[in-house]
Amino acid sequence: MVSSNMLYSLGIIGILLVGTVYMTNAAGYFNAQGSWKQQYDRMAVSRDEWKENFEQKETELTQAYLTSINWEKRFEEMRSNRDSWEGKYWVMVQSRDQWRSNYNTMRSSRDGWESDYWEMKSDYNSMVSEKDEWISNYDYMRDSRDEWESDYWEIKAAHETVAQDRDKWLAQYDYMKQSRDSWESQYWSMKGERDVLQSDFDSVSSELVLTTEDRDGWKAEAQQVKQEKDNWESSYWQMKGSRDSLQTTYDGLQSKYTTLQSTYTTLQSTHTALQSSYDELLSEYESLSSNQTDWADLYNDLLDSYSALESQYNELEHAYLLSEALPIGHLLDNYYDEVRELESSSGWDWWWDIFIGDSTQDQVDLCANLAKHSLARVYWSSLEDDYMRLFRITHPYDEHSYETASRELDEVYQLLGISPSDPPVVRVEKILGFMSSYITWEADFNEIFLSPVETLAFRSGDCDDFATLASAFFEKAGIDSAVAFFRRGTEGHAMTLIRLDDLGPYSSYGYSNLVGLGLQAGTWILIEPQAPVDSQASTWVHDWYSYLEVAAEV
Repeated sequence: MVSSNMLYSLGIIGILLVGTVYMTNAAGYFNAQGSWKQQYDRMAVSRDEWKENFEQKETELTQAYLTSINWEKRFEEMRSNRDSWEGKYWVMVQSRDQWRSNYNTMRSSRDGWESDYWEMKSDYNSMVSEKDEWISNYDYMRDSRDEWESDYWEIKAAHETVAQDRDKWLAQYDYMKQSRDSWESQYWSMKGERDVLQSDFDSVSSELVLTTEDRDGWKAEAQQVKQEKDNWESSYWQMKGSRDSLQTTYDGLQSKYTTLQSTYTTLQSTHTALQSSYDELLSEYESLSSNQTDWADLYNDLLDSYSALESQYNELEHAYLLSEALPIGHLLDNYYDEVRELESSSGWDWWWDIFIGDSTQDQVDLCANLAKHSLARVYWSSLEDDYMRLFRITHPYDEHSYETASRELDEVYQLLGISPSDPPVVRVEKILGFMSSYITWEADFNEIFLSPVETLAFRSGDCDDFATLASAFFEKAGIDSAVAFFRRGTEGHAMTLIRLDDLGPYSSYGYSNLVGLGLQAGTWILIEPQAPVDSQASTWVHDWYSYLEVAAEV
């Protein structure tokens, strides 16, 4: 076995042999490259270069790492904003669906009410028509009754006249009859006397032989008696003719009287029937008048209900149309995010400038430009091509960002009820009334300046968002406006200015000359867009009035 000392010796010898070989090769190498000093210097320089490059790369890597962290934070922030927007979007969608459901329900209810209303109105019109027909029939029956009654009284008068004439003729007839009977009695008496005389004459003539003179005397007397008899007989037949004529007249009068009596009885019966029909018709008319009052009350109640329902429907339709007009597309929203990134300005810059006392003109100019963009007056050219390229993906036509924003703003403006004939004060009243009713104040988490259409889509914003939206609306209504920032110590606020002489019946605060702030000459009225028009002279507005710092006209 080989001892450890031998192995150690062999190891030393091997090392020496290797060192010799290495030194031989190294000597050859250094002889070729120069001296050891020169080689060391070159190695030191190379080391410094490598160290410098390493530090530069390390710095770049650190910067890239920090940048990636910033981008990751921004990405998380963007994703959070996206989730927030998406949540609000779905809330808006659910709200819209709920509004649409309520709208359809109200419209269905309105249609049902309207159907009932028209049915009731048709029944009411039928009742009115029947009432008019009954009234017409009543008037006709009343006129007929009056006419029949007039005929009745006329015939009754004629009947009384005929009755009086009949009584007169009957009296004359009775007198003539009595006269006839008297004359007839005298005639038969005289005839009896004549017969007696004739008998005596015949007796005397047969018994006595009369002398011629006596005979002539008796003959003359007989002639006289015969003449008297003939006269009495003539009178008899004359009176009989008069009697027969009177009898005929009497019979005619009696027939007329009977006819008049029958006519009178018929007229009396007709009058009674007409009176009964009149009473029934009058009762029905009074009942119909009472029903008409009830129907009229029911109709008026139904009309009031219809008017109230129509008012609710109009309000619901207005709210529905507003909910349809308020949302904006995701593309336009991203466009404004890029605008704010491009301008490198945020609300925090504004508050920081207020805190440290720097000018906030850049921020108020951005708010004014956002309002102008919604009015299709300005745009950011570096972003416009990308916007149009992305817009074409989902639309078959081209549209600039400012055209989209102007269209969105105009859809809402049409719902404000502003007429071209409205005076400026009325337009201000309607704009502030809408904003007070539909836009609520809400703080910004990231403190950014929203465009008018974004504030409308959110239906909320802070003071600068209110001021920007109000300025766009005022300009849309033809009233010169400006966004104004106020500074009071370390506090800031934003409101709107409009170029009007006054607000008519409403009190307000105004500035007579703001040319020094870059605005047109003339009176500028201070408007708090979060308050209605009748609250523009409040203590809140007065407290900020003296702290106007910068303004930008829209």
